[in-house]
Amino acid sequence: ITVQPAADFTVSTSGEYTDKIDLSFKQLELGTEYKIGFSSAIETFAGDYVSDGSEISFKTVDKYPDFNVASSTPANNAKNVNPRGVKAVVKYSLPIDEKTVANENITVSPEAEYTAELSGENEITVSFPNKLSDSTTYTITFTDGIKSTFDTSAPEYSLSFTTMKGFENLIVNGDMEDLSLIHISEPTRQAEIPYAVFCLK
Repeated sequence: ITVQPAADFTVSTSGEYTDKIDLSFKQLELGTEYKIGFSSAIETFAGDYVSDGSEISFKTVDKYPDFNVASSTPANNAKNVNPRGVKAVVKYSLPIDEKTVANENITVSPEAEYTAELSGENEITVSFPNKLSDSTTYTITFTDGIKSTFDTSAPEYSLSFTTMKGFENLIVNGDMEDLSLIHISEPTRQAEIPYAVFCLK
C-alpha cells in the first residue's frame, strides 16, 4: 500500500479474514489530493489478487471548520443566578483538546475557588464548590489557549452572570443562612393581637 504525497499511516483489519482494510493517518495537509495505491501482493481469502495499480483518491478540506463557543449555561449576562452550587457549561463547535482545559486558560473574576473539566467532547464545565457572593457579577474568561483536536484556537470568550440578592435567595430557595436576626421587639401594650418586629439584614 502506498500513499502519495507521502504521509504517515497505519493499517489495520477487523480480523484474520475480512473484506475491509482500515488506514489511519496521523496528520494530513489541508487542501491536498492524496492517492492510495494497492499492489497485487494483496490476496483475498478466495486466493484472488488485487489488480496491480488499483488506487483510490481523496482531497482534504481547504480549511478547518471554525472553532468557537456555540452556547453556554447559564446564558451570557444571566441575572438572579442561585449563588450555591453554580456550574457553568460552555459548548464549543468542535471537539476540544483536553490538555488545553487548564486553569491558565480559564480565569474567574472576582476571584473564587473553581474546578474546570472536559465534560463532553466539545463541552467544558466550570464548577464552584463554595457559595458565591450575593448580588455579584462574575466573569469566566476562556482564553484562546483552549484548542480543538485539530489544534485550532477559539477566539477568547467571556461568560458573565450575576448572582441573586440575599432576600431573593430566601424567597426562592428558603436559604436563611445569610439573613441574621438582629432584634425582636416585644409588644408595648396589651392587645388582642400581639405583634413582634423582626429586623433582617
